[in-house]
Order: sequence, then C-alpha cells, then structure tokens
Amino acid sequence: MVGDSGASPVEVLAAYEWTRAGRCFRCGGSARRLALVATVSVPRLGATYELAMCGGCVLAEEEQLERRAEARQATYRPGGIGPAARGR
Repeated sequence: MVGDSGASPVEVLAAYEWTRAGRCFRCGGSARRLALVATVSVPRLGATYELAMCGGCVLAEEEQLERRAEARQATYRPGGIGPAARGR
C-alpha cells in the first residue's frame, strides 16, 4: 500500500504512462521506464525539456499527495502528478 488509501503500488503505477529509458529528474538514477510528469519550456533558449520520474520516485510523490489529501480530508486518487492529473 502507498498509504492508508488501500491503493497498491501496482494500482498507483498503473495510473501513469511509462515511456523510454533515461534518468529520473528527482533522484538522478537510471531507469528502464520513466513516467513523464512535466514539460518545461524555456523560450529564451528555444528549448523544451521533459521531466520524467522512475517508479520509486512516483510512489514516494504519490504517498506525499495522499498525506496532503488526508490532511485536507479530501479523497485521494492515484495519478496526481503531471499530465496524468490533467485529465481529472
């Protein structure tokens, strides 16, 4: 379980789209699969960067989201990081 919500790690990770291999922007580790969590544009440089996280970091962030939801007495639903959350 990620927290007290009853959501298993498998359920939490299933809320994300997993893409290419690369480096996690949160922990810096290499991973075979990453979840895109943000796109950052830097117009001055004419550049766009994709920020992606590994499974362990996604679970850690989701646990924090769950704790914040509980503190607000709100309902927690997995998939609250980045583009996955926009469709809610």
